[in-house]
Amino acid sequence: MTNWLLTDLHIHTKFSDGTMELSDVIDFYGKLNFDAIAITDHQLDVVSQNLPKPILPYNWIKNENEFKIYYQKVIEEVDRARKLYDMIVIPGVEFTNYISNIHIVGLDIKKYIEVKVQMDETLIIAKSQNMLLVGAHPYDAKFYKLGGGLWRNKKVAKYIDVWEAGNGIEFFPHVVENGYKYIANTDFHGELHDHGIKGWKTLIKAEKNVNSIKQAIIDQKIALYKFR
Repeated sequence: MTNWLLTDLHIHTKFSDGTMELSDVIDFYGKLNFDAIAITDHQLDVVSQNLPKPILPYNWIKNENEFKIYYQKVIEEVDRARKLYDMIVIPGVEFTNYISNIHIVGLDIKKYIEVKVQMDETLIIAKSQNMLLVGAHPYDAKFYKLGGGLWRNKKVAKYIDVWEAGNGIEFFPHVVENGYKYIANTDFHGELHDHGIKGWKTLIKAEKNVNSIKQAIIDQKIALYKFR
């Protein structure tokens, strides 16, 4: 049955720079009656990994073995979340390049993908897994911050399916004004971190399964929602 689903598809845990354990994040969203969420902890390219530590997240998925542990834990929570809260959990990652300021949320990952310095090489592999790719917090040149490189990088941007018009409490009007497909997410890092759960979310008109949710995003059967 097709319904409006309350979603948040950009979430971090202690596997990267979130402040909450994965299981606690699942319980947190489940008790708030979310219908679908995605766990999207950071993976970094090898050059970014060697930048000064103040620039980097204090943790990230560093190699294939760590990814396998992360992925298995998320899969375990997929079953628990559905049984306990009737909530969909989508395995994902945030492909991250701090040199070029490129952050791309990849949804429905199934196998480890190395983050290449040339991000388009990574995204080609992601597409072969039928992942949905989201341009994260796409700051433009007017207020350049993390993600600004992505907005200007045509070589990488052509692989992106949708952009975050909303990220946390911030809104990016240039995404809508340029006619791109869009969604909105919290970029959640913990209940007490920054603005916590407050900010932009997406209502998606879809059946309650991963493929239907992905297709509805592509078809833009969505509405943006300011969650308080």
